[in-house]
Amino acid sequence: MADNETFVRDLFRAWNDRDYDSIAGSVAPDCTLGEEGSGRTLRGPEGFTQLAKAM
Repeated sequence: MADNETFVRDLFRAWNDRDYDSIAGSVAPDCTLGEEGSGRTLRGPEGFTQLAKAM
Protein backbone atom coordinates (compact mmCIF):
# COMPACT_ATOMS: atom_id res chain seq x y z
CA MET A 1 0.00 0.00 0.00
CA ALA A 2 1.25 3.48 -0.85
CA ASP A 3 2.00 5.96 1.88
CA ASN A 4 -0.45 8.84 2.32
CA GLU A 5 1.64 11.42 0.48
CA THR A 6 2.08 9.18 -2.55
CA PHE A 7 -1.63 8.30 -2.56
CA VAL A 8 -2.71 11.97 -2.48
CA ARG A 9 -0.19 13.04 -5.12
CA ASP A 10 -1.28 10.20 -7.42
CA LEU A 11 -4.95 11.08 -6.89
CA PHE A 12 -4.36 14.77 -7.70
CA ARG A 13 -2.37 13.78 -10.78
CA ALA A 14 -5.18 11.50 -11.93
CA TRP A 15 -7.73 14.26 -11.29
CA ASN A 16 -5.71 16.81 -13.29
CA ASP A 17 -5.16 14.31 -16.12
CA ARG A 18 -8.84 13.32 -16.07
CA ASP A 19 -7.78 9.71 -15.60
CA TYR A 20 -11.16 8.43 -14.47
CA ASP A 21 -10.04 4.80 -14.17
CA SER A 22 -7.33 5.78 -11.66
CA ILE A 23 -9.75 7.97 -9.73
CA ALA A 24 -12.27 5.15 -9.52
CA GLY A 25 -9.51 2.75 -8.47
CA SER A 26 -8.67 4.91 -5.48
CA VAL A 27 -12.16 4.63 -3.99
CA ALA A 28 -13.48 1.76 -1.89
CA PRO A 29 -16.41 -0.10 -3.50
CA ASP A 30 -18.71 0.73 -0.58
CA CYS A 31 -17.77 4.39 -0.05
CA THR A 32 -20.32 7.19 -0.07
CA LEU A 33 -20.02 10.95 -0.47
CA GLY A 34 -22.86 13.20 0.59
CA GLU A 35 -22.94 16.53 -1.24
CA GLU A 36 -24.24 19.23 1.07
CA GLY A 37 -25.36 21.68 -1.62
CA SER A 38 -27.29 19.29 -3.85
CA GLY A 39 -28.30 16.77 -1.23
CA ARG A 40 -27.32 13.89 -3.51
CA THR A 41 -25.28 10.90 -2.38
CA LEU A 42 -22.57 9.46 -4.61
CA ARG A 43 -21.75 5.81 -4.09
CA GLY A 44 -18.66 3.81 -4.89
CA PRO A 45 -16.20 4.29 -7.74
CA GLU A 46 -19.02 5.07 -10.18
CA GLY A 47 -20.18 7.98 -8.06
CA PHE A 48 -16.72 9.45 -7.83
CA THR A 49 -16.22 9.05 -11.57
CA GLN A 50 -19.52 10.89 -12.10
CA LEU A 51 -18.31 13.71 -9.83
CA ALA A 52 -14.93 13.95 -11.56
CA LYS A 53 -16.52 14.12 -15.01
CA ALA A 54 -18.87 16.87 -13.87
CA MET A 55 -16.03 19.13 -12.74
